[in-house]
Amino acid sequence: MNSNSNFQKKIYERWRGYPFDPDLKAINIRYEKMRKYIEEEGKGKTILDLGCADGSLLEPLTRDHTVHGVEISESLSEAAKKRGLLVTTADVEQEGIPFPSETFDVVVAGEILEHIVETDFFLTECNRVLKPGGKLVLAVPNINTFFSPFLMFLFDYPPPLAARYQSEHIRDFTFSTLRIALESNGLTIEKKRGTLFYIPVFPNSFLKLRS
Repeated sequence: MNSNSNFQKKIYERWRGYPFDPDLKAINIRYEKMRKYIEEEGKGKTILDLGCADGSLLEPLTRDHTVHGVEISESLSEAAKKRGLLVTTADVEQEGIPFPSETFDVVVAGEILEHIVETDFFLTECNRVLKPGGKLVLAVPNINTFFSPFLMFLFDYPPPLAARYQSEHIRDFTFSTLRIALESNGLTIEKKRGTLFYIPVFPNSFLKLRS
């Protein structure tokens, strides 16, 4: 296990949810969008959730699909199993995805790419385990928001959720850099969507900004 894997494992062994979004408003909106894309593929699919955490993203789909998960944290793996996922505890960045090629109809990577050093290796592995014509449903924080230039120019500080000192995020993405990464590893973009930008200090507000 490499140094980044050790770091990520320590972070997620003590993960207890999203303190910046205590009501889970922004998280639930993102989850609903991702589940909608998967449901468009029809029922009875074989799905893989990479970095599945406690399994809350795909738990609602376990009734109609076979849902596997891969998670680096043992405690989160156990939590996801209780939600109905078939979970393998593994270090994807170091070991690759522990499944044969062309196994899954859908691979889901919900906010995991920004935690990984070997971006190209990870995306190549996602492509490898997808069946021909399969779908990768991917979500990453987009650091290009309305607030980004103000934070950097006025305060000399990175945008929210960017890779920064002592952050578990080690890669930054805008849509353009994400597109380059995907296309460089044999993946074609069919749909792209933003989500609502949530400001925790204003709990009842959502801003429809680029996200």
